[in-house]
Amino acid sequence: DDAFWFPWLLAGRDFEGAFLFRGQAQIVSQRLEEVSWAPKEGEGEGEKWPRESLAASYHDLHNVVGADVVRWRERALTADRDTMLVGPNVLLVPYLPEHVPKYHAWMQDEELQHHTGSEPQTLEEEVEMQQKWRTETDKCTFIALDRQSKEMVGDINLFFYERDDPSHAEINLMVPEAGQRRRGLATEMLGLMMHYAYQRLGARVFAAKIGEDNPPSLTLFRRLQFQEESFSSYFKQHTLTWRPAAT
Repeated sequence: DDAFWFPWLLAGRDFEGAFLFRGQAQIVSQRLEEVSWAPKEGEGEGEKWPRESLAASYHDLHNVVGADVVRWRERALTADRDTMLVGPNVLLVPYLPEHVPKYHAWMQDEELQHHTGSEPQTLEEEVEMQQKWRTETDKCTFIALDRQSKEMVGDINLFFYERDDPSHAEINLMVPEAGQRRRGLATEMLGLMMHYAYQRLGARVFAAKIGEDNPPSLTLFRRLQFQEESFSSYFKQHTLTWRPAAT
């Protein structure tokens, strides 16, 4: 069902609806519709207010900051260094020194190195990298924890490298351990990060670069309505992009 409601969520739209399932996986029917109100805090169920009054909290960055989005993002990332994003099953937390040993162990896997375009590093180099990334403002990194066990289950990153388009964010993530996959964690991680980046960091266009030999990642992003933008025959890599409907 996330293929239906996920784009609405990231666009900051208020909606309601229902899904009728057969078993746990087959959707028999579904209904989603946008609503133009939200209940006032502390008011009765019948109270409504115009959605326009929510515009500042949802879209203040894009409407007010405009061309100065880079400076806004730098300030936001500096202020948010200790921010945690909370989902139903996942916590996205800052990449801290205590995470480095396990992250380093993950990255010794040659397949992960291949899919993430990473070079093998020593533990000391990884420590230096964590310290460097902690202060840089052209990228945003979170470690994903299982919300119940607090166990590390992955990481997710945004890179703001497009000088001609400061609202362009390249996104990548990984759930390295096979036992943690197929739990919906990657979808939840993407939802948390993209919603945060759109509202707080000025991201309007999200791009994912994925090798043709990584079908699970291609399936994930396509299911979330990322569209094919280009394919590099030299690198054998797809670039998929998604532009939130609100833009």
